[in-house]
Amino acid sequence: MTDISYYIGGRTGIAYGGYIDELMKNYDIVFSGTRLYKINQELDITMSKPLGLINPMKNKVIYLHHQILEGATKIVVDQGFSGRLRILSYIDHGLKGLSPRHLIIIVKDNVDLLIEIDSVNNGSSVLKTFFLELVVGKGSRVRVVSVDNGSENSPSMYLFASRLLEDSVLRILDIVTPGLMDHRRFSIHLDRDYSKLLFRGIVVGRGDNRLDYITSPYHRGRYTGFKIFCNRSTLR
Repeated sequence: MTDISYYIGGRTGIAYGGYIDELMKNYDIVFSGTRLYKINQELDITMSKPLGLINPMKNKVIYLHHQILEGATKIVVDQGFSGRLRILSYIDHGLKGLSPRHLIIIVKDNVDLLIEIDSVNNGSSVLKTFFLELVVGKGSRVRVVSVDNGSENSPSMYLFASRLLEDSVLRILDIVTPGLMDHRRFSIHLDRDYSKLLFRGIVVGRGDNRLDYITSPYHRGRYTGFKIFCNRSTLR
């Protein structure tokens, strides 16, 4: 087994000691920084080019992410599906430099989906970039719960870009404990009529850490709507 310092347990955000091998069993796919583990064999996973919802020329780190990236992991959720997708992201011991991971999720029409994303911190000094591109189909309802515990030894960048089609609803709960320097950006494109976004961010500080937190909705369709809330607390 691969020992780690601690990981995020379930939806609680509490740090537990343990082994990554045991933790992986609770997820559908796992990013380690060096490879992708497909735990749920029923998933249809392919490699793809990024969708382009994230501009690679935005800054140097995003550009470097796209240059190093060998390919994005693409998951298509079929029309009418109802269920959940569980994702784990951690960093292998001994990994150095930049660790890019890029996920594309295409949600077809009339889907009811819960996406759970847990990010593990094992005290690594690697710069981790996690980019997620999400397309929500017509009439679909998608909930995203993201729990991220940053490393006090390294910076990280988390970019979430989504495109909402007609009469779709995206709900996001983002819980983050910042590390040395974290940059998080949510760019939500309400491209079609009656699409809606409900966003809540919860930031848990633990001392001398830094966080850039940006949420940007873009309205292109008619009768679109959004609500954004952010809470902050400090661990003592």
